[in-house]
Amino acid sequence: LPIIDTGVPGEGGDCFSSPSVNVDRGEVYIGSRDTFLYCLALEPQGDSLDNDGDGIPDNEGELIWRAQVDNEIYSSPSYHDGYVYVGSGMYSTGGSPGTVYCFDEEDGNEIWTYPNTDGFLSSPLIADGKLFIGSNDHTMYTFNATSVSQADYATEALAEELNFASARLARETVDNFVTEHP
Repeated sequence: LPIIDTGVPGEGGDCFSSPSVNVDRGEVYIGSRDTFLYCLALEPQGDSLDNDGDGIPDNEGELIWRAQVDNEIYSSPSYHDGYVYVGSGMYSTGGSPGTVYCFDEEDGNEIWTYPNTDGFLSSPLIADGKLFIGSNDHTMYTFNATSVSQADYATEALAEELNFASARLARETVDNFVTEHP
């Protein structure tokens, strides 16, 4: 398992999530079991000396920002249109609380959250301006790109019907993409 090493004693932790690479910004987003989402430099920043002789510039992977969440992160982050999305939660048989987060990709400031008593271990998918993420409560949740849709549109009572329709739309979107890009 990779370990996040921020260069600060006591920071960093095991990572089960896959990194998400934002080539346009030269950044890598990765979640950790230490309850932080990290934004790291993809390329060396400034002085790229190799002072320790390991063949890797000393500041490659330099910490740009980090954001703390409420629980461990197993979910792989996704980014879209200036925002980074990730879910939190733990593997457990009794359920573990977690939250879907939306952060500003520029500085890691929290934009919105959506808590859940069973957490989010799956990775968010963004398609057609919507964020899709499955929860440990066996529900597919759908949000718009910048705010929590259910609260914005008072659709809490329709959640099951909306989640089923959203899961169908996500499946169709993925199928169409795979057909167009084999």
